Amino acid sequence: SAQKSDCVNIQRELENSKIEVAELSKQNIYYKETLNLLKPIKTTIVDDVQFSITKIIGSKKDKTITITFLYENNSFETRDFLQCQEASAIDARGNQFQTYEVYVAPNKNMRAEKIKSNIPIKGNFVFNTEETDFPMFRILKILVYTKDNISSQKEVIFENIDVVWE
Repeated sequence: SAQKSDCVNIQRELENSKIEVAELSKQNIYYKETLNLLKPIKTTIVDDVQFSITKIIGSKKDKTITITFLYENNSFETRDFLQCQEASAIDARGNQFQTYEVYVAPNKNMRAEKIKSNIPIKGNFVFNTEETDFPMFRILKILVYTKDNISSQKEVIFENIDVVWE
């Protein structure tokens, strides 16, 4: 009877361990994906904000190019807002791309409010394209309103960035 009880306890411990391993495996995948997201392709700082391109995926089927980026307030003070006016790009053949929909907040919002310091936040935008075979952008530019003057913009510029086509 003592042996039977030991056996049941060991089986229970084994089941609990299996559940724990499965849960830790899920967490491990999440953190690996997070590390990849936080690993920028290119980074630049404009107006106390660090912009990092993390992914550029071209869809041959949808004829779109989706750019994912992180932005981070590098100032000590909370930034009142971040708003981008537009994004544009030029490929190696001189083809031009443009969008006015640069999302920096949830629900496809183009304006983020009260941005705390040193917290990376994800943003994205999409270009429509007829060209679905070029390997890189020669230049990628995001126009950002300055923190002090809503009527002026600064350019966030990235050069020679690979496009991954799927």
